[in-house]
Amino acid sequence: MKELRDVIAGVQRAAAAGEPMSLATVVRIEGSAYRRPGARLLIGPEGARVGSISGGCLEADVICQAAAAWRTRAPRLVRYDLRGSEDIVFGFGLGCDGAVEVLVEPLPRGEVPRWMADVGLLLADRKPAVLATALADSPDGGLRLAERRLLRVGAPAPSPACALEPIEPPPALWIFGAGEDTRALASLGHDLGFLVAVVDPSSSRASRERFPRVDRFERRHPGDSLADLPIDARTAVVLMTHRYESDREWLAALATRPAGYVGVLGPRRRTERLRAELARRGVVVGRLFAPAGLDIGAEGPGEIALAILAEITAVLSGREGGHLRDHQGPLHEAVESEVLPATGTDGPWPGAPIESRG
Repeated sequence: MKELRDVIAGVQRAAAAGEPMSLATVVRIEGSAYRRPGARLLIGPEGARVGSISGGCLEADVICQAAAAWRTRAPRLVRYDLRGSEDIVFGFGLGCDGAVEVLVEPLPRGEVPRWMADVGLLLADRKPAVLATALADSPDGGLRLAERRLLRVGAPAPSPACALEPIEPPPALWIFGAGEDTRALASLGHDLGFLVAVVDPSSSRASRERFPRVDRFERRHPGDSLADLPIDARTAVVLMTHRYESDREWLAALATRPAGYVGVLGPRRRTERLRAELARRGVVVGRLFAPAGLDIGAEGPGEIALAILAEITAVLSGREGGHLRDHQGPLHEAVESEVLPATGTDGPWPGAPIESRG
């Protein structure tokens, strides 16, 4: 969802400046393709871009399509068939062995489309929905090409000719501990589109000066309740306090929370001891990733952060995190047009940093 948030921010900037913008959206694929439906490219004056719809092979033609759509003030649906001889004829050279349909549309100058503003609010509050995009004029005249409707999860499509895109809450990264190595993890997590929170009892350690890119701070002590925090299946938790007793108490507090990923820094034997102590207290700890991170030979805070976030991304995506060369079949396969389940949250994610529990 980071790309969608970036695109919305780009449209907001362009609207404030009165600049003309066009939007290209992947709405359907057949076979294998570089990007999935929902990938977007915002095109501004002189080809300025936010986002992407391919590995760079389609963008030049899409920019031409966007210019034509702006001249006619009309959206258009463009199909790129990248399979076999047709790919050779068109010369895109993707080699993805699939077909991609892209909706190209001019955006109203000086304003943010209503659907985009509403999606931006949903993402800020970490609330799920489904975005329906008309790929043709509906027979009853209810929807025209490129019109959108926001639906509740599970609601029927307003027209058979609609692409349905789940709007899932952005993933959240909760880091317990505010040491020097935490800063690298928080910064990289922000770059990857996570909403990042740091939990630490010290206001001098968990501060805006040390963590300028963190969305939220929670000044809590080990053992404090975490029941009020928005921790859900799209939340990753990493314990890196470097204190055995602190990690033990945080694990106990997290035992009943439905986090999609819980990782602990430190050797396996340490984690086994944590589990055993908590078990004697009647606390059952579920699946843990300890030592946290993929085995990439990481050294230093930056590489360790990379290893941890790679593992988090794999787990939240339902992947094993192995070599792509060993993956059988297309990486991004076409799926049926249906409303996919989206994960809810325990509560809204504040739009501004929160300082609490001093």
